[in-house]
Amino acid sequence: MMPYSKTLYLYPVMVICIVAITMEACKKDDYQDIDCNKINASFMSDINRIIRNNCIQSGCHNSGSLHGDFSDYAGVKGKVNNGSFEKRVLIKKDMPNSRPLSLDERKKIKCWLNNGAPQN
Repeated sequence: MMPYSKTLYLYPVMVICIVAITMEACKKDDYQDIDCNKINASFMSDINRIIRNNCIQSGCHNSGSLHGDFSDYAGVKGKVNNGSFEKRVLIKKDMPNSRPLSLDERKKIKCWLNNGAPQN
């Protein structure tokens, strides 16, 4: 039996780790360095439109939904207050499940959240 070098086994592990770290960094960084002073996002003109086009239309967060009712501000604000809105939409990016949000949409949501998620 021929002895194998430890590096032969470590190389695939190192590659997998580097790829995983890179993917996680890319997943979080695309909206982190935005200047919210230049983005004036409001619930009525921006966030509500994004929600209606992506969350309610897909049937996931419509009136009476067990996943949360986003048909009005109060329903959205409840998910904002418990942290699940930001976690699912901006961090995990697994919502909406109908299509990925554009970078512009995620920036507007991030700035709206940074501003306290007002009903404006």
